[in-house]
Amino acid sequence: SAKTEPEDKPSSTPGGWIANLAFLAAGFWMLSNGASWLVSGAAEAATQLGMSEALIGVTILAGGTSLPELVTAIIAARKGHPELAIGGILGSNIFNVGSVLGLCGLVHPLPIDHTQLLPALVVATLAAFWLAGSLRYFGGVGRRTAVGFLAMLATYFVTEML
Repeated sequence: SAKTEPEDKPSSTPGGWIANLAFLAAGFWMLSNGASWLVSGAAEAATQLGMSEALIGVTILAGGTSLPELVTAIIAARKGHPELAIGGILGSNIFNVGSVLGLCGLVHPLPIDHTQLLPALVVATLAAFWLAGSLRYFGGVGRRTAVGFLAMLATYFVTEML
């Protein structure tokens, strides 16, 4: 059998490194400013609508910052890799609680009125147990379970808005 030659790897140039570092710096700058604008704009709009800060955090801000995971999970599921969708979502949540919350707490203490977050914690705990049961006993998240999760989220939003 004939051996195939490995493809030549493109060589890196100093100009390429500089361009990539500039794109990286620009991306960090845009991410930082975009996050700041999202937080301040969403908080201002939601406050004017009479939403509590806790509800703003678990709805608008969490939804906005989770959009990349949503897109990635949808693409993974459509390409036949549901394990990547579930793993990405669970991994992101574990990372956010462990490192993001941990690092923020190190930088500045996070005093929070637990009574404001109690409904969100209850819903998150129920969703975690429901997901674990669905993965264990049904082998995944089917359409009925997905509709159930969306209904749980909608119910949470409606009850918190009242």
